[in-house]
Amino acid sequence: MLSASITYIDEYWQIYFKEINIPIFLFGFFSLFREIFISFSSLIAYRIKDKFQYKYIFGFSALLSGILILLSSIFKGYFGVILILLIFIFFELNQILS
Repeated sequence: MLSASITYIDEYWQIYFKEINIPIFLFGFFSLFREIFISFSSLIAYRIKDKFQYKYIFGFSALLSGILILLSSIFKGYFGVILILLIFIFFELNQILS
């Protein structure tokens, strides 16, 4: 479920940005920050797996990602962009640990 949702966000974020009037020159910054956030989740993944069971990690990240997706649809604009970036942290965390 999480992977399907993130796939749509990853494929169509440019349209979302265009609809909320974010300038095109900021698209590159979004990609940069997305990669930084993904790297951050890669660094913390193995520290988290030693402290918590997988079912709790996956459940928490699925729940929080769902909430973040819902909030990003409510709060359009730069705050919504930050929420989308946070979604990528939890998605990559799941990708590494699964």
